[in-house]
Amino acid sequence: MLEPPEFCSNFSLNPGEPRSTQNVQLSFGEFAQQVSLICNLETGGKLDPQEAYKKVKGLYKQLKKSRPKAS
Repeated sequence: MLEPPEFCSNFSLNPGEPRSTQNVQLSFGEFAQQVSLICNLETGGKLDPQEAYKKVKGLYKQLKKSRPKAS
């Protein structure tokens, strides 16, 4: 899988939020950044549309696994 440059993953979270909320935001933020990178590569012709779809689908599955379970 393509890894985004290091500067793409640096964003701040509100330190006063509960830890589980931070984890969900972190997971969603990483997902959004990687999807953006994949879309840009596909738009620029560096990645095949079907391959881009597979990568986004895989990231989405990872995101679903990372969300907290409802109590």
